[in-house]
Amino acid sequence: MAQDSDDIDQQVWLDYYMYRIPREDIQFMGDAGFRFLVGGGWKKYIVRPSLQKGVKDWLDLFGGLGFFYTVQEGLSNTLEIRPWIGARVYLYWDTFSKIRFSDYFRIEDRFVINTQSSGTSNSIRLRNKIDARIPISDRYLEDNVLYAMVSFEFFIEGGDLQELFSDKIRLGAGLGYKFNYNWRVEFYFYAFRSQDTATSGFTTTDNVWQLTLKHYVD
Repeated sequence: MAQDSDDIDQQVWLDYYMYRIPREDIQFMGDAGFRFLVGGGWKKYIVRPSLQKGVKDWLDLFGGLGFFYTVQEGLSNTLEIRPWIGARVYLYWDTFSKIRFSDYFRIEDRFVINTQSSGTSNSIRLRNKIDARIPISDRYLEDNVLYAMVSFEFFIEGGDLQELFSDKIRLGAGLGYKFNYNWRVEFYFYAFRSQDTATSGFTTTDNVWQLTLKHYVD
């Protein structure tokens, strides 16, 4: 666990996403995940159901409710309940090859319960993520396609929550593979700038290695 500003923490994220599209402009989503710090001392369990509504070809609206249970060494465990709303704007740089850029803005209401003292805290957080998806092995995202991903995200925290890892800036790059309509797998590497607001107050650099399985249900 980071103790000073020069430490680099290594985290592993394992996630499963499920999608259901009952009609062209509606998508139900849900994900479950497990995240942990290499070497121990911190882990998090996640469940997040959500809904996406297509408004225009270039605009989607989102809403969801997240549940986050965090186990952290030397500190009280917490349960966070996080409703959120957001919007994503799409830009296709090359319509034929399907190179996709998007800007995803989200507002989160973070309600955190200290499971040992029964104390609570609350904060509003703003997030903005700019990302790109670039097909590599085929010009269209059909079956058996390898694609690259890059992203930049920043966070603005409106309150003063006590966390070992309070995200500030996140840079990411990764590769994905689409087997068919139903299944995709993605590997992402993120470099974070975060702040330990629970103990030392130091700002640290954190590396995250994420493996995600995506499942589209017929």
